[in-house]
This record gives sequence, C-alpha cells and structure tokens, in this order.
Amino acid sequence: MRHLIMGVPKNENFPVFEVGVAMPTNKLAAIMNWQDESDCVFDYQLTAEQISAIEEVEQYELPKELDLFLTY
Repeated sequence: MRHLIMGVPKNENFPVFEVGVAMPTNKLAAIMNWQDESDCVFDYQLTAEQISAIEEVEQYELPKELDLFLTY
C-alpha cells in the first residue's frame, strides 16, 4: 500500500502539494499510533509530532504553511 502526504492551504479544500511516503506500513503505523490493520486505509490530518517523525524517517522537509494529511 502506498501512502501520500497532501498539503492543503489553510481554509481551502484542494491540495497544492503531494509527496509519496516510502517507509513500510508497519513503521508508519508506529508513527500514526494505529491500533488495527484497517486503520491504514483512512485519511488523517497530521500532527506536528507526526510530521517531524515522518520528516526524520523520509529525509525530506514538509511545507510548514499547509495543513498536511496522510492518505493512501
């Protein structure tokens, strides 16, 4: 399963940024604190802590001025 991070300007509805997440789902599950295998199929607005953890693992910086969402 391939997850994406989408960035949406505040108070907008359409993404202006998208990047793939290469890390394995089990590692992403730990960052996202998923409890069930089916949790990975939903969309999530990322917290500051989750963004930092993903940036560290993926070795890229995400835009700070956008609301970021994890999707699949």
